[in-house]
Amino acid sequence: MPEITTLPISSITVGKRHRLDLGNITHLADSIRDIGLLQPIGVGPDNSLVFGHRRLEACRSLGWESVPVRIVDAPAIMAEHDENEVRKDFTPSERVAIGRKIEEFLGNRRGQRTDITAQQLQENFPEVQPGQQTRDIAAEKSGFGNGKTYQQAKTVVANGTQELVDAMDRGDVSISAAATIAKLPPAEQQAVVAGGKDAALERVRQVRDAKNAAVVSQANQIRREQKKAVQDERAAVAVHANQSLSPISDRFRIIHGNCEQALSLEAGSVDWIFTDPPYPKEFLPLFETLGRVAAHVLKPGGALLAMVGQFHLPEVIRLLETNLSYHWMLSYLTPGGKSPQIFPRRVNTFWKPVLCFTKGEYSGPWIGDVVRSEPNDCDKRHHHWGQSESGMADLMRRFVKAGETVMDPFLGGGTSGVVALDLGCHFIGYDVDQIAVGTALNRMREYGDAA
Repeated sequence: MPEITTLPISSITVGKRHRLDLGNITHLADSIRDIGLLQPIGVGPDNSLVFGHRRLEACRSLGWESVPVRIVDAPAIMAEHDENEVRKDFTPSERVAIGRKIEEFLGNRRGQRTDITAQQLQENFPEVQPGQQTRDIAAEKSGFGNGKTYQQAKTVVANGTQELVDAMDRGDVSISAAATIAKLPPAEQQAVVAGGKDAALERVRQVRDAKNAAVVSQANQIRREQKKAVQDERAAVAVHANQSLSPISDRFRIIHGNCEQALSLEAGSVDWIFTDPPYPKEFLPLFETLGRVAAHVLKPGGALLAMVGQFHLPEVIRLLETNLSYHWMLSYLTPGGKSPQIFPRRVNTFWKPVLCFTKGEYSGPWIGDVVRSEPNDCDKRHHHWGQSESGMADLMRRFVKAGETVMDPFLGGGTSGVVALDLGCHFIGYDVDQIAVGTALNRMREYGDAA
């Protein structure tokens, strides 16, 4: 390792790449005056500063004329076989400076006419692997082990506050965590470091969760748009091919319109409502409308079975209770590897609630309260929010009898209608999306001709 020697402070030159803002060095100067300079300053063979700018200025402020230094010679470090010694003798920020020196050395030599070829580099430094990138060589020889960790440490040195760099050097914050914190505003970096290790780890988790959520959300949005484009194309073909198919038959009625239009149905004319309304927050007001519609169309003792998400569950229950009576909550299992990831709650969910609300006292059959779809049967072929026929059938057959009337005011691609008709029921469906209505009509073709 580089030997320690002493140099006059006046002989050490500071380049432009070092920090202009050194922060408050008074505390550091007081510490050096009391216990001495524990870690020497690093300089190159030409006495240019490599690392330790704050220590240098603190010693200068104390009136020191000379300081202990390590001569950081890139070729010598390149030839050093034990990177563990580099890791042990230097802090991460110092090793970043050493790595930069190695990068400069390799880059400068390769720019000369007496260029270092790959063969010459291996002859001089046999530990360097053929085709190895400059950054990876610098990372390895400066004790980081890999280019990713080296880059993370460089990010901290470049963008981190002095408090964050010091915390990384002390080992209070890992290099990886410090690189995440370094992306925050300076004031927040200082607050995180001041909060200690636990606060730092929690903030890193929050930042990474938010990043993951954004990436997943963007990917999901792209997938939804792609699926919807395919579905719209298929549905447009279906609508064109089924111009002669009436939305009203002796078995079903499909209405292109919103949920509220069901208030025009005869009061007390529906036995069951099975539906899967939209889950996002902006659609929450629809649950109050759904409750009003159900209270109007259901027969006394009839029930609404609504699939809902967990995120806004308390608010959904409150809105439905405005017009109906809470009866029970069923668990709809969605087994398989395609579980939704709820990043703000840190949950992978493999089930969804099915809320059962009634008009008056429940008059239906005894039921089991665990419903399931087939593994990975998240069928989105007919609608981007569609449910599988296997899951809808397992839910519906617990309640309905042939000849009863089932309604779905959020029909989507028509899965509830197909299952209801398959179970021998009459069906009424509403949807605001004309394409979805066309898809549903096409799926129900085999269950009845126009009346």
